[in-house]
Amino acid sequence: MIVARRRLRAGAMGAGLVAGAVVWALVQSDGLHHLRQLAGAALTPVGLTWLLLGALAGLLWHRRQRRPAPAAGACWLLLSLAGNPQLAALQFALLEGSFSSSQRAEETPLDALLVLGGGVAITASGRVTLGDAAERVTWPVRLYRQGVAVTLVSSGPTLAEGLPPARPSRPPRPASYPEAAAGLWTSLGVAPEHVMLLPGPRTTREEIDAHRRLVDEGGWQRAGLITSAWYMRRALRPCRRVGLDVHPLPCDARGDPPRWRWRHVIPSSGAVEATCVAWTETLAWLAGR
Repeated sequence: MIVARRRLRAGAMGAGLVAGAVVWALVQSDGLHHLRQLAGAALTPVGLTWLLLGALAGLLWHRRQRRPAPAAGACWLLLSLAGNPQLAALQFALLEGSFSSSQRAEETPLDALLVLGGGVAITASGRVTLGDAAERVTWPVRLYRQGVAVTLVSSGPTLAEGLPPARPSRPPRPASYPEAAAGLWTSLGVAPEHVMLLPGPRTTREEIDAHRRLVDEGGWQRAGLITSAWYMRRALRPCRRVGLDVHPLPCDARGDPPRWRWRHVIPSSGAVEATCVAWTETLAWLAGR
């Protein structure tokens, strides 16, 4: 009993010394700003879960609970790794491979830019917003203004039926995600007659099939394919399947890790979400989807 108490006191003293050293280093570097960021990260739902899991693992280890202690420690470690921004960026870098944003320049004019869906989001009230992959919307406009291509083609699913009507004070809800993307393009200066829509496809394979038919009907010889860099490899697979020869123009590259901050020690919800996207994309690639 006495030995256990001494160990507990020694552990608490060691943890206190480590915490004091961290606080001192932070105060000496950039003042209390980093401390506030660290505290803010710890008080988020993900941060609190991480702290509770760590405390639980430590308590179980101290009580010599040989079975639940490793399980709690493994859960804490998994959350630590999944919520780290540097590791999340590394996973995206592996997915992107050679399709980095530095290789997007296109010198030869193209007949059209084939843009896969995913750049816009539509709320239940009918408001159109940019999604997480917003560069899928803005990058085609930049290429259009540079004269790379005159025609922009947007594909994606239609809206589900049964949604409540848009509010009277808002514009009418678009019927499909391509229509929503086209509305943003025209608001950014793209001429409406230079926009073509392919509403209906719900999967990448269906989108590529629709683009292939349009390319054949238009007699286009050179078309660019725009999607996220981390998604490009999987998008090119159905292109090869149907014999659609496209020039990859990746955007939305996420493989550049952010600058290290002390708050990155605590997992964040954004990094966890990014890790989930990367894992889902990796599993889909391995499954041949």
